[in-house]
Parts: sequence; C-alpha cells; structure tokens
Amino acid sequence: MTGLRYVERDTNEEKHLNLEGVFVRIGLVPSTAWLKYSGIELNERQDIIVDKFGSTNISGIFAAGDYTDSAYKQIIISMGSSATNAIGAFDYLIRQ
Repeated sequence: MTGLRYVERDTNEEKHLNLEGVFVRIGLVPSTAWLKYSGIELNERQDIIVDKFGSTNISGIFAAGDYTDSAYKQIIISMGSSATNAIGAFDYLIRQ
C-alpha cells in the first residue's frame, strides 16, 4: 500500500494521500434491532450483554464478536471470543 486515492464530494477533485498502512473500521453501531423483543438483554448501546463464557441472559443462547458488549471491536477479538463461546456452548450442551 502506498496511499489512498479518493474524490472530494463537494469539488469532485481527485486526491491522493500518501500512507504506509490503513486500519479499516466498519461502523460502530451493532445491527441488533431484530433482537428488540427476543428477551436477550442489550445495553444502552444495543450491544448484547454476555458473560465471560459468551452466554446471554437466556440459557443456551450465546453471542460473540462485535454484537456483544466486549471492550474492543476488532476482528481478532471477535475470533477469540467466538472460540471461547464455542467451548462455552459445548460445555453447556454436555451438562444438559
């Protein structure tokens, strides 16, 4: 990567910004509106509240990644929490 080429919306002028790298962040608001009447507990930012095993307030339902109230919203964090949740779900199933 050598930079970012973009077009100014108001002038239609093409510009180039020299860069050595870029960090892309796609949105800050989770798409959890569909859970509004599910009974799954959400916080004030509409993140799904989970415990350290990824379990929600409803027994047997787990959530991971950027939809949750995790401290950081990055793909590597989501991958790690998904692995934790898979083990948490497995543990839940074998105890039922």
